[in-house]
Amino acid sequence: MRILIVDDEPAQARQVATAIREMIPDAELKVCNDEQDAAELIENKEFDLAIFDLILAEEPTLEQQKDMDHPKLDAFEGVRLSRLLHKYQPNCKAIIVSASKFITKGLLVAIPMETKNVVDVLDKNMKAPHGSYSYRDYLKFKVAATLN
Repeated sequence: MRILIVDDEPAQARQVATAIREMIPDAELKVCNDEQDAAELIENKEFDLAIFDLILAEEPTLEQQKDMDHPKLDAFEGVRLSRLLHKYQPNCKAIIVSASKFITKGLLVAIPMETKNVVDVLDKNMKAPHGSYSYRDYLKFKVAATLN
C-alpha cells in the first residue's frame, strides 16, 4: 500500500502519517511539503491513495479573499495535484484536507464534483459537538472507506 501525503506544514503531515500508520502499519508513506516535489512523485511513482492539503502556499489575505467568493479551483495546489494524479494514475483516489476558510465557500461540493478522483474534502478544524469524533478520526474513516 503506497500513500502520498502532501502538506506544507510538517506537523500536519506527521499527524496524517501517524493516523495512517495506526490503521495500516505496513503502508509505504511518501511525505512532501510542496507542489513541485509532489508533482515529481506523482509522475514517477504509483500510489494507492493521495492526501493533499488544499493550499500549500501562504493563505490569502482578507483583502484577496474578498475577490475569491467563487475562486477558480486551479488556484489551489491540492486541486492541481489531484488533477495531475488523475492524469498519471487515473485509478488512484485523492482526499483533500484543509484548515482554510475557503472550505466553507462551496469547495466541499465543487471539488469532488469537478475533480474526478477526489472522494472528499475534509476540514482540519472539524470538531464534533460532543467530542465523539475528530478530524483525525474522520480522516481514518475516509481512508479506510476509500481503500476498500
